[in-house]
Amino acid sequence: MNTPDKLIGEDVIKARLDSFESQETFRKLLDAFSRPGTIELLPRSVAERLPGGLIPLLAMLGHGSPFAVLGDSDTYWAALTTHTTGARAVNVREASYIAILGPVATSTYAEIPTGSNARPDSAAHVA
Repeated sequence: MNTPDKLIGEDVIKARLDSFESQETFRKLLDAFSRPGTIELLPRSVAERLPGGLIPLLAMLGHGSPFAVLGDSDTYWAALTTHTTGARAVNVREASYIAILGPVATSTYAEIPTGSNARPDSAAHVA
C-alpha cells in the first residue's frame, strides 16, 4: 500500500487517544457490538478532532491488526493509523477492520469480508 511521504504532526497528536479516551471509546464500541441496533455516542473530545469512522480503529487496533481505510484521503489516514497503533494496512479483502471515510465505489462493498454461517467471526468490522 502506498503511504504518504509525511504525516502532519498535528494529526499525529490528534490521533493519539489518552488512556481515558481510549477506555471510554472501547467501552462504547463493546456496548454497541453487544447490543446490535443500539446507538452509542463516542466521546466528544475524540469525535471533535478525528473523522468518525477512524475512531474505532484507533481505539481497537493493536500491533499487526489487519485494517483498511476507504474513501477520502484513504492512504493518508491508513498511514496515520499504522503510525499510531502499529496495525497493518492491507487491501479491503484482507481487512478485519475497515473505516469508510467518504464515497466508495459500489464494487468495493462486494470485496468486504462478510463471513459465513460456519464462520461469522471472519467478517470484517466496518465503521
